[in-house]
Amino acid sequence: MPAEPELRRTAPDRPPGTTNTSTASGRRVAKRSFNACERCRKQKIRCSGWYPCDTCSRRSVACRFNDGDQKVTVTKGYIEELQRKAAAAEHATLSDGNRTHSATDTDNTVLSSSPPQRRPPMQSSNSNTNLDPASQEVTDTPQELEYGHNRAPRNTDPSTGNATYVDTARAATADTTEDIEDVGSPRSESGAAATLTNPLSTGPSTFVTSDEGITLYMGTSSDWSFTRRILSMVHEHLYRTPLPPQDLIFEGNAYDLEWKGSRRGPAPKSPVLPTLDYAIFLINAVKFHCGQVFHLFDEDVFMQHLYAFYEQPEIVPKNEEGELWYVHLLLLLAFGKAFTCKTAQGRRPAGSEFFCKALYDMPDVSSLWPRPIEATEVLCCIALYLQCIDYRQAAYNYIGQAMRIALGQGLHTDMPVDRLGYHTVERARRAWWTVYVLDREMTSLMGLPQSIHDEDVHPQVPSFSGSLQRSTAFRMQINLSRVIANINRTVYGADGQLDRRFLKSTKSALGDIAGVADDLRRQFPMCLDDCVTGVSRTSAHLHLLYHQCIVLATRPLLFCFIKIRLGSAAVCAAKLRASKTVRSLIQMCLDSSFQSIMLLHALQSQGLLETFLPFDLESLFISTSNSIVGRALEAHLLGNVESTLRKAYSLYDEFIAVGNQIALHQKAELLRLSDMLMSLTPDEPVASGIIDPALTISATFSTGQAGQTEDTVASEILTSMSVNTVVDDEAFRRLMTSADVLGMANSIENMDTEWMSQAMFEHNI
Repeated sequence: MPAEPELRRTAPDRPPGTTNTSTASGRRVAKRSFNACERCRKQKIRCSGWYPCDTCSRRSVACRFNDGDQKVTVTKGYIEELQRKAAAAEHATLSDGNRTHSATDTDNTVLSSSPPQRRPPMQSSNSNTNLDPASQEVTDTPQELEYGHNRAPRNTDPSTGNATYVDTARAATADTTEDIEDVGSPRSESGAAATLTNPLSTGPSTFVTSDEGITLYMGTSSDWSFTRRILSMVHEHLYRTPLPPQDLIFEGNAYDLEWKGSRRGPAPKSPVLPTLDYAIFLINAVKFHCGQVFHLFDEDVFMQHLYAFYEQPEIVPKNEEGELWYVHLLLLLAFGKAFTCKTAQGRRPAGSEFFCKALYDMPDVSSLWPRPIEATEVLCCIALYLQCIDYRQAAYNYIGQAMRIALGQGLHTDMPVDRLGYHTVERARRAWWTVYVLDREMTSLMGLPQSIHDEDVHPQVPSFSGSLQRSTAFRMQINLSRVIANINRTVYGADGQLDRRFLKSTKSALGDIAGVADDLRRQFPMCLDDCVTGVSRTSAHLHLLYHQCIVLATRPLLFCFIKIRLGSAAVCAAKLRASKTVRSLIQMCLDSSFQSIMLLHALQSQGLLETFLPFDLESLFISTSNSIVGRALEAHLLGNVESTLRKAYSLYDEFIAVGNQIALHQKAELLRLSDMLMSLTPDEPVASGIIDPALTISATFSTGQAGQTEDTVASEILTSMSVNTVVDDEAFRRLMTSADVLGMANSIENMDTEWMSQAMFEHNI
């Protein structure tokens, strides 16, 4: 058998904080590394390259070097021997007809059970490191690598008395290799921890039936689905009966368009077109409400057609190009009426007469491909209007059509300016990134898989004729939409594990969020106390989207703990105290909800609340829902939660006053959920809001050491945000920096996940 290769490692041979006893002075010996440590790499600062590096030493935090991409030198004979052994092991597994572990006494090799299509990684008897490149990362417990050739006794078989061994080197690096495993592949863990999953994205898919008999799918990351699941769960816990569908909001029930979409029946009435000056006013309203973050029409081209049309308004365009433009005009007028109309019109949304006529006159999708850019703009208008009136399935279908047309005509590529012209390429870029952002957000709100991967998207961000602010806003929204897509793919991925894999996904998501936090603070600051300029509507939209990212990444834990709370308030309180990291993640979710409500309240005070576009209302809905659930878990998780909820309900009253039927139903559901959670029988003082101050988050994070760790930093950040409820502006201005979010992400590594595994297993989550 060939000799085992020597691994050339630059990572430390001992865990951080230990000293080299071989030196006379007892001082720690620094080892040179050829790459930056993880913390310096994430914060994009210069690293000294020594272990520990200068920056981590000054902050007294753990310094880690990822040498997973390091190369090793092996002989050809060694590789051939491993290949022969792997082939023999796979052949033996297939011939036995089962997937059991097999071990060879001569080389002490442990083979992991795996399906036939996957080849388990092999390890030499004398090797201290698995040859899987992803498994060479230095772990927090390197002592395990020195135990019994990477094997430690796990348990004893009572029937044979023989000890069962596990590969501790592989187990220690399981987190780094899970990303490349196939979905559904067996894990090396056993027992309860191996079956724990994100309850919002695993198990049989969830459906709900409306009182009209229509069955709807409840998506994994959907805000509506999240609140409805909790509402149903609490109702069944209290009344032992399923939640009745009456008086609940279902898709398409809030508004009545008075036209069901059939072209066999009577056509919708043709609306009276506004005069030219009024039409320009309505179009300018669309520019103000949508123009900074979306591109719904090309102003130069559209206005030329508008003036030409109003010269002869009695002649409706009959050719294909004019027909599509006329539909575009009707859609923009529908938006303009919805933005400017502030009086209730019953269950008929403002501007619906223009919208229904536009849908009726819309050319078939098969005839749209010769004009892909304008077709994409028109379909985006239709999808956005449908999303505004809670026709989410239809909106998702139309934005999907827009995406397919854009892809089919190459709008997702870096289109050549010299061949197509600057104006065409600039318009195509604006249209593409609009459909991209809307598709990302609508897909997340539906709780469905994303339709396109970011590595397949290549166009540049539009320049908007030198408007730096608008271009920067587009770029920021694109980055936040990418973060949302990554969260949906990792945290809400199929069979996402709720133990180490789930926490690793959450950590990765927080790292993505940290990448945009500082840019958001610097480029789009929120000055709530600036009496001169007031609140920027564009900045507010981006900040709400940022908090949506945090809520999406951390919300599954909120669902888990409310289920534990339904069983016992005492057990829930004990679990919250058991892990400072998970408690902080829940706190982070609730604080972002609080920040969103405060921001919406500031917009309301300046008359900038978007009462028709869905984004403000969606943020208010999930933030209020999280606050209600957080109050049921522990009163101190959100500071003065009653004041926060009063602000939230006043915001709902504002939406309802202008005729928003969706807000009317949402508020009724939230009040119902609040009443049911308040009626839970408390079995300890925590449930009634009486809690020992020593058990608050700042105390649970205290380490009793002079130096601050990542955990204590994260604790102080969250505590300062949650307890400062007297001055709302100060609380809002404490937006977490990228270093704050990274500190929270890094604290995930320092917790013991066994308690979570046991808790999820006990409560059948």
